Amino acid sequence: MKVVIDTTDYISALIGKTHRAKLERVLLNESIQILADITLLEGICEVAYRDKFRKYITIMEVDQFVDSLKRRLKPVVVKVACRGKSRSQ
Repeated sequence: MKVVIDTTDYISALIGKTHRAKLERVLLNESIQILADITLLEGICEVAYRDKFRKYITIMEVDQFVDSLKRRLKPVVVKVACRGKSRSQ
């Protein structure tokens, strides 16, 4: 099975035990391929580095979390992302 996990879910896992346990189960399940591109990892860092998260996690913990994700995630390259107007316009 292939899945994409949203940045919000990763942030929730960083700061909350319930989400962390759920993400951990997915990460440990080798039959699940977790797809991600570089912008996802950048987004996690961008959000988790905000000052308001310091009461939950340190910068070092964020870096360790992202490093562990890099080892587990299957990198993908997004070639085209379309939003807005349909092709017929």
